[in-house]
Amino acid sequence: MDSKIKDELGSKSVKQAWIFVFILLAVAVVVFFVVDEAEPKPRSVSIEDGVLMSSTGSVLLKTEDLPDEISVTQDSSFSVDGEITGAILSPDRSWVAISTREVTHDIGWLLEVDGRNLYPVAFQYGGEVFVGGWSLNSQYFDFAISNPVPQQRIKIIDRENINDFVSETGIDIVMEGEVDMQPEFVVYERGAWQNDEFCLVFRESEHCLTIEEIASMR
Repeated sequence: MDSKIKDELGSKSVKQAWIFVFILLAVAVVVFFVVDEAEPKPRSVSIEDGVLMSSTGSVLLKTEDLPDEISVTQDSSFSVDGEITGAILSPDRSWVAISTREVTHDIGWLLEVDGRNLYPVAFQYGGEVFVGGWSLNSQYFDFAISNPVPQQRIKIIDRENINDFVSETGIDIVMEGEVDMQPEFVVYERGAWQNDEFCLVFRESEHCLTIEEIASMR
């Protein structure tokens, strides 16, 4: 092969190699700045003067950021103008379960940390909603709900299955034997998430339920 052609090919290869290197460097710089500017996930959350704060110092939710109303059923909506009363961060630090107290009702929410997407998932008129705990895989959360009967109930929320209406979101725990009880004596005491099971106390006995058993109560 002619030496001139060889030189041209060699020069072309060197140029292509340098172009490739520059492209790699440019991509690395872009990735660095994107990662550097991304907000770190909180290690904990707290409520300060009615504001939900991240351990990083950023504001996750203010009461004025709440929607004006929520749709509980297809035919009923309720106003939102209360205060944040409870908040628990998920183990993967991506979601926060929240409770708010209104004048006539309480609401339970799930807040997605990235994007600040907020979903109403639990509701009780004339009663109270309390935050419970997250499953170890951060997919499920339980709210304790007291109603005017009075009863104390538990509602399990699947963060991957949130409906447009609060009444159609989540599963109310209903144990065998409840139908034989007087309504005012129905009391569920939450225990804790253990591996893939949710444990509670009903009729003075502890029961641990799998996700499949909970789903069957829908």
